[in-house]
Amino acid sequence: MENLKKRSNLLRKIGNIIFTLVVILCIPFSIPRIMGYEIYAVKTGSMQPKYPQNCVIYVEEANVIDVDENDVITFKLGTDTNDVMTHRVVKIDQAKKAFITKGDANSGVDKEPVVFSRFIGKPVFMIPFLGVLRPLFSTIIGFVALAFLIVLVVALWISSDILYKRYKKEKMQQDEIEKKDTAGQTDKKKHKKFSLSVVVPLVLGIVLAIYAGGKLFLIYHDYGKSNQLYANLANQYAKKKRKVKKDEWYNKIDIDFKDLKKQNSDVVGWIYFENDDISYPILYSGDNKKYLRTALDKSDAIAGSIFLEEKNKTDFQDSHSLIYGHNMRNLSMFGKLKFYKREPNYYEGHKYFQIITEKKKYRYEIFAYEDVSERSFIYQVPFDKTDEFQQFIDKIRNKSYLKSDIEVTKDDKVVTLSTCSVEKQRFAVHAKRVDEK
Repeated sequence: MENLKKRSNLLRKIGNIIFTLVVILCIPFSIPRIMGYEIYAVKTGSMQPKYPQNCVIYVEEANVIDVDENDVITFKLGTDTNDVMTHRVVKIDQAKKAFITKGDANSGVDKEPVVFSRFIGKPVFMIPFLGVLRPLFSTIIGFVALAFLIVLVVALWISSDILYKRYKKEKMQQDEIEKKDTAGQTDKKKHKKFSLSVVVPLVLGIVLAIYAGGKLFLIYHDYGKSNQLYANLANQYAKKKRKVKKDEWYNKIDIDFKDLKKQNSDVVGWIYFENDDISYPILYSGDNKKYLRTALDKSDAIAGSIFLEEKNKTDFQDSHSLIYGHNMRNLSMFGKLKFYKREPNYYEGHKYFQIITEKKKYRYEIFAYEDVSERSFIYQVPFDKTDEFQQFIDKIRNKSYLKSDIEVTKDDKVVTLSTCSVEKQRFAVHAKRVDEK
């Protein structure tokens, strides 16, 4: 009989130990990811002693402009692979838009320069030896192993309860009524106390999981709601033509501004990428904060709206016009702009976009894009046709990831599309007007 109790306690303790170990192992591979860090295991000793083999590094997303010589960076090994490397920057080649890197333990620099588009971020801290466990959280076999451990824990707890009930039943049969009641009350209290120590954390965990799941549901529900709203607007007010001659760019889409403005009188235009990736109304209120988290129908929305800078003219006749849009995870709004810096061939198929107003249609060709700070010089508006504006254009081109032969002068009309990137950083795409109808 006492043997049953010992076996019950043993199984319960083993289950608790395994459960605790699983939770402890999950923390370094889950909490940092929620906080926005990318997690990688170091497989070689090229960065010893700073980052020894089999350690885990936590990489924070950063912009190229924040990288200096002697910084350690994490980058993709190629444009067609997900394999990454972490080495130190020994030189920055601005002409080629590339980093020259070297492993601290290596005798020479890496054979191939790292172009800016392959840059991922900077490692901010590391945990030694944890890399050997990384496959548990990144492979199918690892996930199966974790699932098996969780099932094993549940099985151990259930077995412990079964054995304890058998022990309790046999003890009640042996003892006299008075002793049975006393012993039963004592054991019952002990068991309840022990059970609470397991149940309370589990209940808290379930509550937190439900809360986090609810938050995620609300976020993605908001995404879906915004997507549906703008899809309906595009279907109702933006009429695209299927067959259009190549040089008749202006016939690809027509906007019904009269009815669209009945929905919201702040509509001043429509931005349309000719490959259909981006197609949204442009709003203007004279207040840059109004449409940050407000949709065209004036409902609250995480995605907000595409809107024109408060200092710009709504006819897009300023030398420099600024248009803002959120970098959404589901790639809506300006979420696809990031592909200009991430995908080497993306630009070739996405050079042109249109801005359509009630009176005119304008076509723009992209000539530059780069990461900038939230207080960058690019947010200056308006400009006159002066040498100062030419210097502004030249500065943009010098900092651009894209090196194009497109001529841009102070007489051109320039539009900048700005979207959020990492904290206190922005990604900007610049285009010049090349035609109008």
